[in-house]
Amino acid sequence: MGRSSLEKAITEFCRQEPGLNTNGRSGFEPLWALDSLGHCEIAGCKGRITVRLARASFARLPGIDRSRAILTGARSASTQAEIHEACKASKSGVNVLVSEAVADPAHVSIKRIVLEADSFDAIQTVADAVGIPLTRQSVGWEIACASTSVVDFQTGIQWVSGYPVPDEAEHFSPDTLRFGEGYSGGVRLARWKEFATNKIIYALRNDNAVAFLDSPEWGRHVELSVSGASSIRYDAGRKLFAIRATARPPRLLARALCLCSGRLPAITEAATGKSRALWLAFENVPQPVTNLVAEKLGQEVGPLPF
Repeated sequence: MGRSSLEKAITEFCRQEPGLNTNGRSGFEPLWALDSLGHCEIAGCKGRITVRLARASFARLPGIDRSRAILTGARSASTQAEIHEACKASKSGVNVLVSEAVADPAHVSIKRIVLEADSFDAIQTVADAVGIPLTRQSVGWEIACASTSVVDFQTGIQWVSGYPVPDEAEHFSPDTLRFGEGYSGGVRLARWKEFATNKIIYALRNDNAVAFLDSPEWGRHVELSVSGASSIRYDAGRKLFAIRATARPPRLLARALCLCSGRLPAITEAATGKSRALWLAFENVPQPVTNLVAEKLGQEVGPLPF
């Protein structure tokens, strides 16, 4: 996908503002947001990424009161109008609900388009009319099932013995969930700047062996799993899944959680021990999805701190 096409796609879906990240209250990187909501597919290796628009589809949202399906994938400016017209023409009581997919749309604005009806047959009629396929299974559960696990990730690690890790390397702490500590042995996620290329290098470290990573997400959760720590909290009554913002879930698990509601997580600050920390709070996550995500990450689920 070329640069101009990528910029056009981002403009179509969201208003971009630079410097967005989950280590502060400002918001999310637009590409991470689009990928987590199923609008694009991102793949990367050694600092280079490939971005493709996903095929348009309606994905089933979990719930027992009414049938709902959210529009994911590529869409044009006329898609919403076409869906509205198809709902009217079907005369089957299908409503189009349009809202923001982001708690703070000042930084990233992505429209959440949901079809709601008494039955999936009614939604199927509208989907057929606009030529967009409908997934009748809960998409959050299916994506979580398709994701790799921390155990599988560890099995595929390729260790390099004797690599000289720089003395200035920072190490991720399973206690604070931040970088900054020195190395004290065992499996730890390290990062340092490669001065020849000015790139940030991420690697798992295990005594005198290292394993280089394309991104730090799985590395954080390998360390948490090995140490027995957990970054996951859940409230079954509110169906609210929370994970520390500095240990956000890997790509497919983030998408599975987002597509339980069709919204990006809210960034919430809450007390954690004697300090306060930022959490990503995902809405409408059923207990089975929570349990599966925790299993994939090799962590226990604790009570919500807020």
